[in-house]
Amino acid sequence: MNHLDNETFIAEFQKDLRDNLTRFPEIETVNHMEGLPRNLLNKILAPNPLSIFIPTEYGGRGDKPSDCLSLLEATAYESIAVGLMMGISGSLFLEPVGKYGQDEARRRIFKSFLDTVSLGGLMITEPDFGTDALGMQTSFNESDNCFSLKGSKHWGGLTGLADFWLVTARKEKKNKSLSRDINLFIVEKARPGQKIEVEEYYHKLGLFLIPYGLNKIDVCVPTTSRLIPQTSGVKLMMDLLHRSRLRLSGIGLGFIKRMLDEAIKHCRQRSVSGINLLGYDQVQHRISQLQAWYTINSAMCYYTSRVSGVSENLTSFGLQANSTKAVVTDMMQDAAQSLLQLTGAKGYRRDQIAGRAVALDLLLSARVLLAEEMAELGLVNKVVPGDDVMAESKALALQLAENVSPASMATIKRQVLAESTMTAEGALESSNALMYESLRGADLTEGVMSFLEKRQANFAPLGSGTTFNWMHEERD
Repeated sequence: MNHLDNETFIAEFQKDLRDNLTRFPEIETVNHMEGLPRNLLNKILAPNPLSIFIPTEYGGRGDKPSDCLSLLEATAYESIAVGLMMGISGSLFLEPVGKYGQDEARRRIFKSFLDTVSLGGLMITEPDFGTDALGMQTSFNESDNCFSLKGSKHWGGLTGLADFWLVTARKEKKNKSLSRDINLFIVEKARPGQKIEVEEYYHKLGLFLIPYGLNKIDVCVPTTSRLIPQTSGVKLMMDLLHRSRLRLSGIGLGFIKRMLDEAIKHCRQRSVSGINLLGYDQVQHRISQLQAWYTINSAMCYYTSRVSGVSENLTSFGLQANSTKAVVTDMMQDAAQSLLQLTGAKGYRRDQIAGRAVALDLLLSARVLLAEEMAELGLVNKVVPGDDVMAESKALALQLAENVSPASMATIKRQVLAESTMTAEGALESSNALMYESLRGADLTEGVMSFLEKRQANFAPLGSGTTFNWMHEERD
């Protein structure tokens, strides 16, 4: 490990991350269903940023709350997804291992993180029980030298990508019922008998480089891999979850600062009717809101830096932790929406940083959305009374059938699905090619003539009118 002080180390890592994101835009603009390719992940983690979460006695940089928050802030400023990756590996894996892990396991795992590019994650949520600790069905049995874990987990951030996992399970009794308390175990996928099988990768709304999915647990881990709680496993889990949620303030601070900087930069460069955007009252109001959210988030970080050290027991910090998570994600979404409105159409590009906050809010908060908010976020197109749903749907279908070319509709649907996983350059090239093909088709002629003759368009059925190259390729 180099001998830079932590402040300089974090600043240099941030610069290195910015350079990598500039040189390899596909890190954030491509939907990595199974996680970021290892060559790109190695570039990000090469400076060993996660050493910030490792105690000095194990060769790390001290695991000081203020340094952990600074790393999360610096990382989230450049990439909210990479910031979340640091938070998962640091607060949900390394710190619990440092606090509750047995010494043999701590030494081995910390050495792996310091010597190689490694990631860690936490598996709690189950398909039918969410995070209900007393409802979880993943179980374990104990033999002479190992624990056997069996069950299913899903929505674990870094699914299939993390090298180490903390997995929650309940002890199976002789009568096959499960104990009320839970235990946490370290699973190392590189060791024999400990590989977790990914049964399905989930499609995400955003945060493309973090994989989520459904995991099958059927592993055997040594007895030294069990975390040792100070009182109970449930309280251990509460301690680590509350610490992680408080630390979200670091990610929020970096993201909101980026929104503020981007907003000021855009407004300084843009004029409307000869007046700089910063001269308009509404723009000034939005900028002042961003500044207020940044100030509030700074105060949350200061509070977190004072209470979230691993030596502190955060079991009873549910109100503080959950309030921090809720308020920070709301401020992040509001900050992103402000930037979207200030930057106009530019803000709705898929590679624009503001649009990612909606995905982060939904993934982190797991809150219930009412129909009106879903429409506001663009997750649904229109909200109508329940009794009118079928009539509205039929009216829309009729409108499309009467006025839109079937070939165009099929191509647009295919285009949207395919280009969501392309780079911006690739998507533009594909769109231009499809546009040129459409200009040579019979449907264009029919559309123009129906307009000139003031009649209803009569487009040919799919396959009989305009044809696109992709139709021939799929037919072959």
